[in-house]
Amino acid sequence: MDNISIAYNSLFSVHGRRFLIITLFGIFGLTIAYYVFQTIVFVQIKDVLKNLDGDFARMIKEIHSLRQNVTILETETENLKKRNKSMWEEIKTALAEIKSAAAIKSNAISWHKSQCFNIAYMFIPMILLMIPAMRADAYL
Repeated sequence: MDNISIAYNSLFSVHGRRFLIITLFGIFGLTIAYYVFQTIVFVQIKDVLKNLDGDFARMIKEIHSLRQNVTILETETENLKKRNKSMWEEIKTALAEIKSAAAIKSNAISWHKSQCFNIAYMFIPMILLMIPAMRADAYL
């Protein structure tokens, strides 16, 4: 290797200095762009977290009020059960009777539907078999 090629490839040559300056400006520019991007993203994340914090606090308040409502309803239900135990039993038995009647009616309806299909399955082939005979009678 001669002195000219060493100087041409060296960082101290014109091309080497250009490369070094472009590289340094590129690194500097990318660093600034990264920090600007990071700042923008962090500001947006901070805003989102503030909104989420407000939403979270509101949700906690709602959950707390719902829990209070549930405890109030539980105590009222217990009081009603204590006061109206016999009525509560009557309501339970009435509900059981209604459920059993609904089940019986449902079974009856399904049985009736199956019988209708059975009758239809019997009559459809008979009608189909009678069509040629009816046509023959029409020609006589």
